[in-house]
Amino acid sequence: MPFQEQTHEKIRGPLLSLLLSVLSIGSAGPANASTLEQKLHLVERLHQRLQLDPKNDPYRASLAEARILIEQGRSEQAKVQLDEMIRQLARTFRTRTSEDRAERQRRKYQQRRGEVRSLLSSLEQWIEQQGTAQVKLDMAQLHARLAAADKTAGTDGIARAIDQLGEIYQELATELTRLRDKETVNYRLEFKGPDDEYRYEARRFQTYQLLLHMKLDEQVFGDARMGRVQALRRQALELNSEAEKQAQTGEFKAAITAQSGATDILIKALAVVGVYLSK
Repeated sequence: MPFQEQTHEKIRGPLLSLLLSVLSIGSAGPANASTLEQKLHLVERLHQRLQLDPKNDPYRASLAEARILIEQGRSEQAKVQLDEMIRQLARTFRTRTSEDRAERQRRKYQQRRGEVRSLLSSLEQWIEQQGTAQVKLDMAQLHARLAAADKTAGTDGIARAIDQLGEIYQELATELTRLRDKETVNYRLEFKGPDDEYRYEARRFQTYQLLLHMKLDEQVFGDARMGRVQALRRQALELNSEAEKQAQTGEFKAAITAQSGATDILIKALAVVGVYLSK
């Protein structure tokens, strides 16, 4: 889970606990000024955090009424009003947490689906150039599994669909890595021209980039190792960006050199996380 999402979860959890604990303070006994001020402060704070549209704010009038009741010394009525608002706010925060979790899953599914499609496209391009003799995966089965994951996601089974995509993703990344590694070591590739060679290097870079992403996504590494990996990844991305600019201006020989260098750096990053490949 990304840091920002973890932070939101950490904020909401304590807020809900605080809501319920404050609700229990003095609930059975008579209201007192200290308790009312505590409840009012909490309600105001949470109401502000919700950032509701003033035109569609169910709490605004009730909060104003609670303030008036406190100012008028009608403590028991203010207590009832604030307790009810806290109950409603607790329900709202629970609902939002559930909705946000669903949205995060939806985004994660779409991201992973795009990554799988990208890897699948790379494998299909490899097959178009090299044939199917070296490929161990069943392409028809892969497409069928991807369609099944889409169907699962569409029937409220998005968590299971994400897992299904994760399995396909790993198989594709592993197969492409094996093929690229074997191809680089054992074959002299024939290209139609420098632009064709550049596109090959760009696809190779993308394959290793996705493999590194998968490795970092599935395993937690220490700060020192992560620092090394992130530094290498930044260097690789800078070179990749340079290669793209050179290719856009037709400087394909320079672009090939830069792109190949970017891939070599990614291979070093992969070695840091325990994936060893040939250059």
